[in-house]
Amino acid sequence: MTPPEFPDLGPPDPGPPPSSAAAAANWRTVVAVDAAVGLVVLLAGVALSLLWQPVVGAGVASLGLVYTALVARRARRWAAWRRAAGLTGG
Repeated sequence: MTPPEFPDLGPPDPGPPPSSAAAAANWRTVVAVDAAVGLVVLLAGVALSLLWQPVVGAGVASLGLVYTALVARRARRWAAWRRAAGLTGG
């Protein structure tokens, strides 16, 4: 018995962009600047840990780390959306 054939529906509709910046031509620059902000906060936390209060510095550094991780997650989501939408540079 052969399996039923399914019609080719084409690529899935990517839906609306997750952000207007995701559809912009300079989306990588937006992500890079955002990641730089997170890294600066991370480095500031390390400096605070070494020069002032270790607990406060560790807290600030952890916020910078989480922020940078969220930026990386958003970059992957934007790239996937751009690929699904057929935009170049996805």
